[in-house]
Amino acid sequence: MKWSNQYRLPTVHAKIKLHGLASAPELNGERANVVRYEKDTRLYRVKLSGPAKTQLAVKPANVLLLDDPREQEWNDRLLHLFIPCHSGDARRLDLFRECARSIVYQEGRCRVFVGVSSGNQELKEQAIDILRQLSSMERIGANQQWYVKESATKMSQFRHFQALMPISLALNPEAWIIFLDNDDMYQKYRVSFLHSFLSTRHHDPNKDVICCPGKLLIDVKKSKVLFGDNVLAYQQFDTYDDALRDLVSVAATVKENMEKHATEYFDLCVRSNLLQRFLEFTPGEILDHRYCDVCFHKILGLRGCIVARHPAQDWLLMHYRVRRQDIGEAFQNSNIDIYNNALVSVSISKEDRRLSDETGVSPEMIAYLRSDVEEAAIQLIEFDHALLEKDRKELLALTSYYDLKSKLWESTCMEFSSCSSKDQEELNRAFCREKRATTFVEVKSEIIRDNAF
Repeated sequence: MKWSNQYRLPTVHAKIKLHGLASAPELNGERANVVRYEKDTRLYRVKLSGPAKTQLAVKPANVLLLDDPREQEWNDRLLHLFIPCHSGDARRLDLFRECARSIVYQEGRCRVFVGVSSGNQELKEQAIDILRQLSSMERIGANQQWYVKESATKMSQFRHFQALMPISLALNPEAWIIFLDNDDMYQKYRVSFLHSFLSTRHHDPNKDVICCPGKLLIDVKKSKVLFGDNVLAYQQFDTYDDALRDLVSVAATVKENMEKHATEYFDLCVRSNLLQRFLEFTPGEILDHRYCDVCFHKILGLRGCIVARHPAQDWLLMHYRVRRQDIGEAFQNSNIDIYNNALVSVSISKEDRRLSDETGVSPEMIAYLRSDVEEAAIQLIEFDHALLEKDRKELLALTSYYDLKSKLWESTCMEFSSCSSKDQEELNRAFCREKRATTFVEVKSEIIRDNAF
């Protein structure tokens, strides 16, 4: 029996073995089929395999999944989806519910790996309840195998990936990895389209990063004005509800994403070995950093990406975002609490307050400038010094806080550089030297009609 089964969630009709039952020890070792997950009691309803076909309710801990007889069929699906999920509050949990719902309605099959963490045990349990319920519903959820790795403490996105990677590699080391933030959603054709794209190109060793950039951008500021803290339902996007017209825009191409400051690492589809290598040679301090994602995106982009665009659908992902000008305005007005969004979440350090006293600039603005510098510097630190210097000049040329940003740049680069050992520095640079491209190569793609996907 595969060790990874301990992380896999039961789907409806999944075959299981009962174990650890204290109240009915005579049933331990009995085989059964999953009927459903009952969220109110947090118990699985299962049907015993014997002639009586008795049903009973058992705790998730008493359910031991048996190997899936369709294992090779799942390996042929190529795609492993990674979702980092930290449930910090009830709203984030509601967003995650819609995120997960968008996956069970996918027309293409994939394995899904979710890292769940929270400082609140009840919120963490509720996040896992969402997945247990969706994965065991009749008629939907059959296109996914769900694997969940939970943590008792808050983890960064890439620490979640580090925890999920051994499970993914054990199941299929040849898989391609795709990503989704836990407050965003997939359009229902995204997985099937990427399958179609990969089925004709995945054997080419020179193609190890694919970019699927088309996104529907949801304006957080406008959403709050129109709907308050209410979370938009996935079905509203699936049917393109009229209520969306005033708060969404489309970034269909790489160029449009860059112009709207909307490029993200979850645009990418990468071979497993690339993510594994990044996790191995990147220092823990960088993996823990809030901007590790832009570092990952940048260095993979330097390898050269093939751009996969759906021939008919301009967007295959729905992404909540705070516009860059709105972030700057919030910090300028010391009003950083209005969005409740990770993009504008900063902690003001003692150093920020010291610089504020020294310069007369508000501590909120200094924290914002520091985050801007960190986002730029982390992308290339210890990877490519020439490009790093180019980015420094571009960053400082566009600011009225030149001297302050220069000082922040120097201290930030020193801090980031101190994280890497000499061996890690060389591995980083070697990784970037392997395949270099100055442009994205866009491929006109066609939908491949194949019932297997």
